[in-house]
Amino acid sequence: SPLATRKELAAEVAILPFDYTSLSSLLGRAQRRTQSEKSTTDIFSQTLAVEDIRKACESYASANAGDEKVSVRPTQDGRVIVTVTYTELDPSKTELLQRRRREAEIQFMPGQDGTEVRMPFNNKAKEILFDITQRINAEAPQQVTRRSIEVSHLITAKDRTDFFLHLITGIPDFRSDDVTHLKVEVKMGKGPKLSASAKKKGKETFASAIEDIAIKGQSLLASPVYLELTEKGFFITSINWKARHITAPYEIVEFSAAFEEGGVGTGFKYNVGNRYPFLESRGSNAKSPQPIPKHEQPSYLTLLEQTARVALDQVGG
Repeated sequence: SPLATRKELAAEVAILPFDYTSLSSLLGRAQRRTQSEKSTTDIFSQTLAVEDIRKACESYASANAGDEKVSVRPTQDGRVIVTVTYTELDPSKTELLQRRRREAEIQFMPGQDGTEVRMPFNNKAKEILFDITQRINAEAPQQVTRRSIEVSHLITAKDRTDFFLHLITGIPDFRSDDVTHLKVEVKMGKGPKLSASAKKKGKETFASAIEDIAIKGQSLLASPVYLELTEKGFFITSINWKARHITAPYEIVEFSAAFEEGGVGTGFKYNVGNRYPFLESRGSNAKSPQPIPKHEQPSYLTLLEQTARVALDQVGG
């Protein structure tokens, strides 16, 4: 009863037949599924010394006052993690403008071809990284540049779609299980000059009044709607899919990847969603999704980053 006292409620809870593990499982199932912010990744043209990154990040921290709180933390595995806590106006509050607290975590990680940077896909994180890059270059003997994952140089619909197909099928130790959401576009943005044959084909395709379509469902890559759109020159710009872990723990994991500027092929962003644990007692995966703990998410994001670069190489760099 809502009229029960705190003591009465505590007495009722105390006799519930659930231990801590059971209660945590129930709460996990009842937790609302939220769309966390997508990530993006850049790579510097050279591998930077941890000390140089740390100095640039600490310089940014000391120069930014106001409501920002900046922490810089080097790790034993060679990473430098910058966490910036800040506030911004909440656009969802229409009657009374309010500020909400946000956090941007930017990780500088040593990679095979240079220092990699993982950060949230938003303007604030981009501004922070731009500032830190300028501070690095102010002290570096050789100017460093950054490059992103993009497909702006690919001029055919097939190549752009093939990038996503290689991505969803190429994650190590995972097998693509189902595609649940697709966004396809037909009009490419500004890019390299097209050949005469590509221009002719493009004029025929652009005659359509529809430029982009979002599709939601199951087994979308085999659906008649998608197949018809590909025949008309549409290419994938955003995809959500489920992948099954082919080794223990045999879970099913939700992934997503997209280009913010779909027609141009820039602004690559990606994310890992929920997972469906394998239940040995049933011999199948759970029907209800469970959130992936924050400390486990980086390993999935790393797989997506690495697979995206391999996929890009497979379709022509």
